[in-house]
Amino acid sequence: NTIVLDCGGAIDFPSHPEITMEGAWSLEKLKEEIERCRAKGIRIIPKLNFSAQHDNWLGEYNWMLSTSIYYKVCKDLINDAYEAFEHPEFIHIGMDEEDEAHAKSLKGVVCWRKPEMHIHDVKYLIDFVN
Repeated sequence: NTIVLDCGGAIDFPSHPEITMEGAWSLEKLKEEIERCRAKGIRIIPKLNFSAQHDNWLGEYNWMLSTSIYYKVCKDLINDAYEAFEHPEFIHIGMDEEDEAHAKSLKGVVCWRKPEMHIHDVKYLIDFVN
């Protein structure tokens, strides 16, 4: 009776339209689908995966981990999801599979948070979601 909807770049987030992918749902379309599911007794939980291994949907921000810009973008997107999903009970923020073995690489640049910073950022996002 619950769907975890991976939003990523598939939603046109009002605060950051620059990360919207082609074919992304508008907020109106998203709300229609949420209502359709609710009418069938299905709860929808937004998933915004902020793990460095799953955040390509953040565009250029995925290379700005643990910076003030990154934190602001994360907060903005969580706020957008919270409003779009009409104050859901849960928001999935990802943050798993982040270690050297899963580090992403693009053009010779490797990006992942060391354990101390990873824990810091997980706590930061959890505190914000709460």
